[in-house]
Amino acid sequence: MRKRVSRAAELGLDYRTYASVRAASGHDVVAFLFSSNALRVMPGQDLPEDRAGKLRRLCAGRIGLAQGRLAPEALLAAAEGVLDAAHPAPRPFAGWSESRARLRAALGRIPSDQVILVGEGWSEREWSEAARLAACPRCRALHGRGLRRGLGRPGATPEEAPDPSPERGRERHARVPVDGTVPAGVHRSDEDRPRKSPA
Repeated sequence: MRKRVSRAAELGLDYRTYASVRAASGHDVVAFLFSSNALRVMPGQDLPEDRAGKLRRLCAGRIGLAQGRLAPEALLAAAEGVLDAAHPAPRPFAGWSESRARLRAALGRIPSDQVILVGEGWSEREWSEAARLAACPRCRALHGRGLRRGLGRPGATPEEAPDPSPERGRERHARVPVDGTVPAGVHRSDEDRPRKSPA
């Protein structure tokens, strides 16, 4: 358990998010995909230092996705060594097949379910579903202390986070669709469970 808490910290994730991804895929996270929108890089601009600092601390692969008029080579140059590689992002309003193909080209031999996408907006979060990636935290997490959905705190201990074991219920770790709806019988947390009215 200590090793998993330590690994979550190395990835910039709180323990509960890391445990959810690990339980859903059965694998560790080995890489991150970052959209250029999430990184705040536009043509002629450098990677902001706050984002560069967070990326430097990640102990995993870091791959950029260049959007719009931004070329992959320009994104890589703007990152100044913080990104390991950069590739073209899926086109706006591209179908899932095309989006999946571009994301798979960016990942190469890296399995999709071992990769977390950090994107901005609903259209970019759909990429995660198209390529069956492990997770897609909201890009606003880049402003906080970890790359997370906002569950728990970075470096949370096992006592503060749910146990990812099957005995505690796999419904905690079920994927939530990108539109934010929750399937019947699945709850984001204990607070979301229906409560009986007092007699």
